[in-house]
Amino acid sequence: MGILQSCLGRCLGRSSSAKAEASSEAYSEAYSEAYSSSETNETLDNIRAQAQYHYKKRGELLSASQAAWKKGDKGEAHDLSVKGKAEGAKAAAMDSRAVAFVLGKQSPLKSGQIDLHGLHVKEATKAVSDFLAAHGLSREFSELLIITGAGHHSKRHDHPVIRPAVEAMLTEGKHKWKEVHKRGALLVEGGGKRKIDVNVGDGHFDKHNRV
Repeated sequence: MGILQSCLGRCLGRSSSAKAEASSEAYSEAYSEAYSSSETNETLDNIRAQAQYHYKKRGELLSASQAAWKKGDKGEAHDLSVKGKAEGAKAAAMDSRAVAFVLGKQSPLKSGQIDLHGLHVKEATKAVSDFLAAHGLSREFSELLIITGAGHHSKRHDHPVIRPAVEAMLTEGKHKWKEVHKRGALLVEGGGKRKIDVNVGDGHFDKHNRV
């Protein structure tokens, strides 16, 4: 269980009035601790490049391990497998640092919005899940803004991958939402009274059924 999930879990056992205050404190604390970048001069591209390097090394080592196993050298196969798994762990750690780099600069609870640019699909859906869980406890904002981007920077230009994944999550969770900013963001009904400080245009919330 991650830091944020642990903090949210502690909040669930409290009274309604205490939940909102506790969720705010827990969310801020969790994001500050879990998503604070340890390197002030690093870039997202550099972090991702390091992750890709370790993923490549993992693949090479695991392939060599399989080759050694087929030759009957089980000892060599085991050693290469261990090294390959170590490289995989390093790659995963760099991906976690990338998430820290992207989300550590934001204030999702205070602003009522989260920007997913720079995240991979699984990272983005995890971030949105945590974001919605925290706001589900605080219920401060009347709407929440999830910035997904329109897909212009995806591998296939103008073919978004994060937005459809987030839309599917919202649909499955039976959230009411609408597309805004030329389909580059999603506005989700929040259940509170406070308006977010952003111009999102006019329109009514609809419960989308498509994925």
